Amino acid sequence: MEKISLLKQQLTKQFFILYFVLLAVLLIQGSYTEAYGLSFGAIMGILSFYLLANTLQKSLQMDPQKARFFVTAHYILRYTLVLLILLVAIKRVDMDFIWAVIGLLVPKAVIFGGNFFSLIMRRRNRPNNDFSS
Repeated sequence: MEKISLLKQQLTKQFFILYFVLLAVLLIQGSYTEAYGLSFGAIMGILSFYLLANTLQKSLQMDPQKARFFVTAHYILRYTLVLLILLVAIKRVDMDFIWAVIGLLVPKAVIFGGNFFSLIMRRRNRPNNDFSS
């Protein structure tokens, strides 16, 4: 469980770095509605990530039948939350919808980007530098 906690901390740190870089670029450009949308989506995206992590941690300690129901219920809850976030982003005129979606995707970008970087580094550190496999 300590590895999971360490991984959550590392991903959260990377998430905030990417979020603040995007936010700074938008604020320097004077794109305040876009920055508001990014902030709203990013906060909800990291919340959804933590809900997923906590669901998985708790489900590992349950019997399989109970865990299946628990994970399914939380899956529906997370996607209902995302639906509500998107509906709010559509309705608000002071928030950019596209940037709210981008904010929701920031945690996923951090995870995929980190995995891609790790794969490149592992392949690069091979003794024969064989990229064919």
